[in-house]
Amino acid sequence: MPEKPGNTMVIATFASVVIAVLLGIGMISPLLFAAAVFPFFYGAMRRNDHRSGVSLVFRWAVALFVSLLAVGVFVPDRLGAALPLSGEAVRAVEMWVRDQGTSPPADMRYLLWGMAAFLVASVISGGLLGFIIGAVALGGAAYAALFVCRHGLNILQIGLVAVPVWQLSIFIAGAFLVVPTSVFVFEKFFHIDKRTEDWARLRRYMYAGAGFFALSVALRYVAAGVWRTLLEKWTVL
Repeated sequence: MPEKPGNTMVIATFASVVIAVLLGIGMISPLLFAAAVFPFFYGAMRRNDHRSGVSLVFRWAVALFVSLLAVGVFVPDRLGAALPLSGEAVRAVEMWVRDQGTSPPADMRYLLWGMAAFLVASVISGGLLGFIIGAVALGGAAYAALFVCRHGLNILQIGLVAVPVWQLSIFIAGAFLVVPTSVFVFEKFFHIDKRTEDWARLRRYMYAGAGFFALSVALRYVAAGVWRTLLEKWTVL
């Protein structure tokens, strides 16, 4: 994909965050975030350019997360009001660190049911609803990370654990899976023919997505205790 459209998408993503914060309406924000990437993703899929589609998804996810953190540094309360489930994300981190008998953030229900909802939504909408669900998840993770950083003792240390590694892994899984799950809608409505190499690339994305999802489940069990211990030492929560 040409660099210019990708850069334009990054700028549009930052603009969508600013507009979302100005409006402060949680139900609208994920729609704005998804609208920043979907026209570019749609263009790549219409061109049958799956590699650019995956690249766009990754760039959007990083741009959205970084933009939310950057804006949240200056107006954290307004950002929280603009993100659905932001309060729940923060409470999950705080209660887990304080060992109040709760599950860790991004627990097994989040991983299993969240991924199932994401896949179904992406299949039936050509990726659009997948982007909306992804925007909600990224928004919650960014706001929780901002909360952790504000209570950290050392910014370099806390930057390593601001987001649970199993949550990062499922985000990577979702980024790989958007393209192969959205293909069915584009095939049905636009009759795009697939070559042998196209199917081979789509299978690789599916295997990568499945692998990172399996890794996220494993990390949830292996790393949750370590993550809480580090947060206890490196924050004033």
